Amino acid sequence: MSLRERTFDEFSVGEKIVTPAITITDAHNTIFCGLVGDFDPIHTDDEYCKQTPFKTRIVPGHLTASMVDGAIDPLFRRTIVALLGVSYKFKAPVRIADTIHTEAEVIEKRPSRNHPEAGIVKFGVKSLNQKNEVVLEGEYTVLSLKKRE
Repeated sequence: MSLRERTFDEFSVGEKIVTPAITITDAHNTIFCGLVGDFDPIHTDDEYCKQTPFKTRIVPGHLTASMVDGAIDPLFRRTIVALLGVSYKFKAPVRIADTIHTEAEVIEKRPSRNHPEAGIVKFGVKSLNQKNEVVLEGEYTVLSLKKRE
């Protein structure tokens, strides 16, 4: 299914959405680490990383999670009322120059008791690298308008 913006009523349980791929650059890593203050040498120090099992820098898991958020945002850019919850497990390291994409499946959809104009949509998400290895998986839940304003 396409990555077009939609309302609660336009989502279907079982629907699968694949986002465009993005290559993680050194700039993404540097800016993210600086922004959040994560200067762990596993993310920032090439020489240190040569001594680790990874042999190279890996990007922070939260950078990967943020890329997921940005990748699926077009689905509800102007129809989201609230982000209700995010739960991720990091399954494999993401390295600088890896190319990742996200696959989201609508796993639950129900009306909201507190907001009659909106409904709750829960996605099962997973991100895969260029080798088709799952690097992140979890759930992403939003409160979405039923109709466009």
